[in-house]
Parts: sequence; C-alpha cells; structure tokens
Amino acid sequence: MARQGIDAVQLGNLLIDLGRGDGLVDGRPIGLTYVELELLARLAHQPGKVVQRYQLAEVLTHNPRAEHSVPLNVHISRLRKKLRESDPWSIKTVRKRGYMLTETESSAAVPIGDRDHELVGASVQRR
Repeated sequence: MARQGIDAVQLGNLLIDLGRGDGLVDGRPIGLTYVELELLARLAHQPGKVVQRYQLAEVLTHNPRAEHSVPLNVHISRLRKKLRESDPWSIKTVRKRGYMLTETESSAAVPIGDRDHELVGASVQRR
C-alpha cells in the first residue's frame, strides 16, 4: 500500500490520522498502537473490500510471504474492541481470505478532498 503524501483517511466519524499516529472517533483519540494503526489504514484504503491475510500479516513481519495468524488475530481482536465506538464501522472476517472494514449501517464518507488520491467509500487528506 503506497501512502506517500497521505496523512489522513476519514470514514464518517472515524479519522485515521497517520501524521498524528492515532485514530480518532468523533474527534477523540482511540489509542491505537503503531501496528493497529497500520492495520486499520490498510483496511480503510479499501473499505468494503477484502484485504488478504498475507497483506495484513506483512505489517507484523515486513515479509509478504510470512503469515503469523495468531498475532494477526490478536491485533485484529484488539482493534475491533477499540473500533466499537466508531459505529458504523467494523472489521469483518472473511473466512480463508482476510478481513474487511465494513459499514454496519449507512454512512457516507466525509469528503475532505484530494483529487490525486481517490479511495472508494473514503476520502483522503494531505497536509
């Protein structure tokens, strides 16, 4: 995932602030670790689409061929708990494939504009 020049991704009331190194729900920090932030950023760049396990495991190992399912499962579980406040966003398991960030109810992404970087169902902001 290329993130050059991208500082933030906003999905409804959820802001993934890569520059600050945290996620915010309704403007309040949710206390993400570096790994949780990286996992959430990867999922948020493709909301509603499956992100393969190996792509997410790469965050943990920096090796695209390695897949450490137990640590990945633990990080996803912790991230899910922290995201509960960001309703309507949740992380869904897609069996034998990976995970996806999904909307549990209808909510539109808030456009914060950048023509050079378009995300489906999300918006990107440069600083």
